[in-house]
Amino acid sequence: LVPVPKLSTEKSLNNSIYKRFHQFVKKIFRKNELSMNIDDEDVTKPGSKIHKLRLEDLCVEIAKLKALKAMDSISSKTIIQLLSVLDKIIGDGAKVSLAAYLEGNKQEHKLALEKMTYAVDASLSVLHILTSPGMHKTVYQEDVIDNIILFTKFQLANTIFPVYDSTYRNCE
Repeated sequence: LVPVPKLSTEKSLNNSIYKRFHQFVKKIFRKNELSMNIDDEDVTKPGSKIHKLRLEDLCVEIAKLKALKAMDSISSKTIIQLLSVLDKIIGDGAKVSLAAYLEGNKQEHKLALEKMTYAVDASLSVLHILTSPGMHKTVYQEDVIDNIILFTKFQLANTIFPVYDSTYRNCE
């Protein structure tokens, strides 16, 4: 592994990765894209405001910024707003179990899978942000971290373990 030198703030602001990240964030926060009052909106339902590809691309851009050690050049306010949107997505996927839809309606199974993958992408994005070096302390929000842990525990107990171990299948 070759160590990557930290980008200076001036260089990171002119970096194409930084610019793409800000484009994604602007698209997410635009009024016609997603209202900032996200409590009333299910952002993971089909046709929602954050498309799956956009969330995946955002995750990739965050990972690139982390690798360049440039996440700390983004304002804390922007990161906190982004974390609140991602936290909502994680919360929406935290109680979705694919095991409940294995033998049911294919459409319901597809929707459950979509919600779960949204939550996985959102969790990965949050973890990239929180594990970036030099992040401001206000970014580390306990609720977001707790939601990631709850999501992971729920998916392990209700989706992953039942598929591989029959003792978990009938446990509720």
